[in-house]
Amino acid sequence: MLSARSRKVAKIVFKLNGINLSEIENRKKIHLDVFRNGNPIFSKRKTGFEKYDFIPNSVNSLSLQDVKTETIFLGKKLSFPFMIGSMSGGIDESFKLNSDLSKIAEKLKIAFALGSVRPLLENRKSFDSYFIARKNAPSVPVLGNIGMGQIASGEWRSKLLEIIEDLELDALFVHFNKLQEYIQKCGDTNFINLENEIRELIYEIGIPVIAKEVGGGFSKIDIDNLINWGFKFIDVAGAGGTSWAKVENILSSEKNIVGEYLSNFGVSTSESLKYLSAHKQIYSIASGGIDNPIEIAKSLALGANITSSARIIYQTYHKNGIEELESKLENWRETLRAIMYLTGVKNIDELIGNNEILSERNG
Repeated sequence: MLSARSRKVAKIVFKLNGINLSEIENRKKIHLDVFRNGNPIFSKRKTGFEKYDFIPNSVNSLSLQDVKTETIFLGKKLSFPFMIGSMSGGIDESFKLNSDLSKIAEKLKIAFALGSVRPLLENRKSFDSYFIARKNAPSVPVLGNIGMGQIASGEWRSKLLEIIEDLELDALFVHFNKLQEYIQKCGDTNFINLENEIRELIYEIGIPVIAKEVGGGFSKIDIDNLINWGFKFIDVAGAGGTSWAKVENILSSEKNIVGEYLSNFGVSTSESLKYLSAHKQIYSIASGGIDNPIEIAKSLALGANITSSARIIYQTYHKNGIEELESKLENWRETLRAIMYLTGVKNIDELIGNNEILSERNG
């Protein structure tokens, strides 16, 4: 839970900075403050990965040296199936954050996702805080994101394609964040044109478009609709990690009535992933409370092609620095390799969807 001090600081920052900064920039600043000073996670929901255990497979001829964690994502080789998730963009702090994290991504050969490019739809003053990622990480996938509100309203049509080209993005996330928008002051709640605009975006954009929840997970009917609308990449971003209802509630005092139900609303990451993995033709991304290499391995065994984390990455970076974060991610890669070795799995292709190496606990 966010401390009383942090909640007070966030509200003061929002009020004072509102004089010089747009509401979007204020929100991005406060998001980082929330993660620095609190831990706004689900209090009554878990990811569901705790229900699974690995089944050892020791009687085989597999040697550790033969176990490979490399994979291909968006046509580029990764050292293991992992992406640093979207965190921030469009504010002063973003330049150093994106610079440092993209250097790690390039060094470790993992993917990197930028924060929302929405501020660039207003003006280009923060362009360098985004482009630094491609400059520092030329050989790995760099992705951007935009909210469903900007798509539904048609706001994307004026500048988004140019932004994507200038940032040299490999793919674009569309964040499906209805609960987050509901809580936000003056948030978008009119999505009457969303399907038509999504179909047009996918047709026009020239790079993969990835549907992503923001911590509430996609239900079975959501996934069916996304596939029908034309998505070939889906990130479940399930419940059990960050509760964006809690984060946004800090900024919207007049709607400070979210309570426990909405702050724990959604489909768990593992459950949403199981719905998605039934569709083998869809590239599946698992995020939402992926906080350690055990959950990475379980996500892959349940059908994910790649995994992603944001909150724990930022918290490690903020508290312990870039070297500690790099060490943590190297440990995650090696632990994933150890799990594959101990369960008799030679490579990532053999691991993806291999639920035979998992046992599900009863109760």
